[in-house]
Amino acid sequence: MSDSTLTDAITDLAPSWSDPPGLGRALIAGSIVGVLLSFLGVTIGILALGVEWESALGLGVFVAFWGGLGFGTMVGGVVYAFGVEEAEHDRHTRVARASERARSEAGSDRSVTSAGGPALGVH
Repeated sequence: MSDSTLTDAITDLAPSWSDPPGLGRALIAGSIVGVLLSFLGVTIGILALGVEWESALGLGVFVAFWGGLGFGTMVGGVVYAFGVEEAEHDRHTRVARASERARSEAGSDRSVTSAGGPALGVH
């Protein structure tokens, strides 16, 4: 195999190895949501218990950084992966239905001779 043929083969496969776009955006959005929800939930919850606001704010920041950031990023990645898998499943379903429809249409268009084989169109 020549070098140009090998390079062409690798270049043709490259798009199939790449991830669909949007993973970074999903991770950033998930981490932002996780940080905000954990910060607000902990801070408001601690304030509702009657703790002074400085301590509630400090605990909210601590939990948001150590818990919300990791959990939000993980959930963002899972939501992204689920969306990619669902889109791929839908694509495979559409392709399978289209090929089945094409096979059934091709089968109904064929005329059968008395011998049971397809007609060759010769009269």
